[in-house]
Amino acid sequence: MRRVRLRISLAKPLVKSWDDEEVRLLGKLTDKEVSELTGRSRMGVAIMRRKLGIPVVRGMAEPWTAEEDRLLGTATDAVVARRLGRSVLGVSKRRMRLGVLASCLRRWTPEEDKLLGSVSDAALAKLLGILLAKLAQLHE
Repeated sequence: MRRVRLRISLAKPLVKSWDDEEVRLLGKLTDKEVSELTGRSRMGVAIMRRKLGIPVVRGMAEPWTAEEDRLLGTATDAVVARRLGRSVLGVSKRRMRLGVLASCLRRWTPEEDKLLGSVSDAALAKLLGILLAKLAQLHE
C-alpha cells in the first residue's frame, strides 16, 4: 500500500507487457497456439485479444476417421464426444450430416418389440439401458 501511495512501481512488473510481435499473432492463430508460442496463459491471451477488439480464431478440427464414424449413434452424443475427445456439437453435426440416428432415437429391434407388454415399462427401460422417459419416445 505504501508503494502505491508513494507511486513507486514494482522492480519487476507482475504482468509482462506485450510486444508488437506478440500482438500481431492475435487473431491469426488460436488463443491456445498464441499461448504456447508466447508462454502466456490462455486467459491472458484471450483478455488481450478482447481488449484490442480482435475476434476469436477457431482451430480446425481433425478429419473424421471411418472408425470414429462407426461410433456415431452407438451412445449419446456426449458419451461419443468424450470417447473421441471431440465437442458434443461437433459429434452431433457429424452424426446428422451422415444421417445417423441419435442413440435415443434408434429403431426398435423385433426382439425388443416382443418385450413390450411382457414386463413393466420401468423394467424394460432398465433392461434396455435407457431412461424411462425415453422409452415412449423410442417406440414412436
